[in-house]
Amino acid sequence: MEPKLKAKLLGLLVLVIGVGGTAYNWYTIVTQGIYWKKASFLFPFFACLGLSMILYPLSKAESLAKYGSEQIPWEHIPKGQKLLILLGVVLGAYQWAVFSGLISL
Repeated sequence: MEPKLKAKLLGLLVLVIGVGGTAYNWYTIVTQGIYWKKASFLFPFFACLGLSMILYPLSKAESLAKYGSEQIPWEHIPKGQKLLILLGVVLGAYQWAVFSGLISL
């Protein structure tokens, strides 16, 4: 299987976990009044991270050839992917703050 296709499929899995976890967290807070603090931040972040992996697939071989390492430095990550990752952090922090009662919708 092609490395970029693997990256996209992994991104799809992370996206589904993020969206499903976010939906379940909202369901439990609305119906039962309980939520998981860490999950309220992590699941929206995972959803955005998964979407960024689908839109900007990266392979280890490509990274090794370009940068000499399998890990891509932050400054070489595509701008769109950086924006999606930062959006995930903002959405996760916002959801956590709403669930904690620090701010309201």
